[in-house]
Amino acid sequence: MHELQSWREEKSSAYLYCVVAEAEAGTTRAALFRELAQQAEKQAAIWERHARAAGVEVPERFMPERVPVSSRNWCGGWGRVACAGYSPR
Repeated sequence: MHELQSWREEKSSAYLYCVVAEAEAGTTRAALFRELAQQAEKQAAIWERHARAAGVEVPERFMPERVPVSSRNWCGGWGRVACAGYSPR
């Protein structure tokens, strides 16, 4: 079942990168974090295909399990996730 765990890790990374991108809005770093979110989404899609091929059920929607409190505070709480091209599916 490591495929599902890998999918979750990539989705968590994409989510966190998106939150950081939003916190960095208006800076050159925002574009970097949006790109990292998109790349993590691509990796998650690969793991999703592997999981489904192995007969593992993948949730329809991703919900972040936990983000360190210090990260949430730095990013302004849970906030909105509105990165272009990012969908937390």
